[in-house]
Parts: sequence; C-alpha cells; structure tokens
Amino acid sequence: REYRLIFITFCSQRVYCTVMDSNTEQEVEENFYNIDDVVALDSHVSCSFEPTTPQGILHILGITPNEAGKETKAEAPLWILPTIVSHCNFRLPKAFNEEVQGVLTSHATSANLEQLQADFYTVGSCLSKQVTEGKGLAKCLVSTFTQRIGNVIGPALQGKHRPARCDSLEKKLFDSAAKARKESQKWQMTTTSKKRKLLTPKN
Repeated sequence: REYRLIFITFCSQRVYCTVMDSNTEQEVEENFYNIDDVVALDSHVSCSFEPTTPQGILHILGITPNEAGKETKAEAPLWILPTIVSHCNFRLPKAFNEEVQGVLTSHATSANLEQLQADFYTVGSCLSKQVTEGKGLAKCLVSTFTQRIGNVIGPALQGKHRPARCDSLEKKLFDSAAKARKESQKWQMTTTSKKRKLLTPKN
C-alpha cells in the first residue's frame, strides 16, 4: 500500500498543501523539527522585491505586487528566506546591524539579549547564512556567546537564580546546567549513603 505525506502551510489566510510521494526523501537539518526553532524562525524581516520577481513568490507570501515597474516592499518570515533571497533585497534587523554587532563584539556581558531579540542566536545564525556580510555576523555571535556563557553556566552550577537578560538559548543552557547540578548532587548523596552502609560494622 502506498502512503503519501501531506505538508500544509498556512500563509496570510491561505492554505497551501504539498503532497509528496512516500518514496521521496529529503535531507533536513538536525533541528528541522525543533518547535523552538520553528517559532524563532517565524520572525520577520523587511524585504524589497524587484518588478521581475516571479508572481508565484509574492502569492505564497500573500503579497499584492505594486504597479508595474515599481518594487514591492513587504515583511517575510525568516524560514522562507533561503528560498526567496535570490529574488529580493533585505536589511538586517536592528538587533543585528553593524552598530549593534560592534557593541556586542567589544562588550556583550551586560547586553539585554532578551529585549534585543528573544531568540538572538537562532535568528542570527539563520541571517548569517543569507547575507554577504554574514561572516562578520557569525563572528559576532561566537564572540557574544563566548563572553556571556560563563555568566550563564556559573550561577546554575552554584545553585543561584538564572541571570536576567538571557536569550532563549542561554535560558536552555542554564536550565540544563541546573539540572546537571541536581543530578550530580543526587548521585553523590546516593554514593555516600552506600559507602556508609558498607563501612558500618555489623554486630
């Protein structure tokens, strides 16, 4: 019996269904089904489409093209950017522009990433793959993470409260470190208890 997989995409009050044959295989990134990444990539960027842009792309985005000969400006979700990037121009969001990159590269420890962009690293990583200046943005992300990671993991391993101003990835790392600390303490208590029983002389 042949089974087929149906993908349903909701876009601007339109529903698009793609039917794939069961024998069709496509490699996807490891985090393809990660719901947190899916939500993060629902962020939008400002794009401008040339008059020569295929009408199908504008329809998928739910965009009404401007008059002939004029570019069309609209917001597009990050998840579709790899598909349309060759047909549009877009600006980096404020949270990732050159000025912010400079500030973070020089001193990121006190930056409020939660306010700047709640999914800072996920969104930034996606953007770095789509722009010509992506290498500089990627370096900024690494520098920011390196500067801040100690202040995220440290409090978790010390049993303190999670520091403020963390983005979603930093919050996950804190929670993982805090959980590891509890598991380690539990193991140590269990091991110590077993040792005491073994060392207790029997009458």
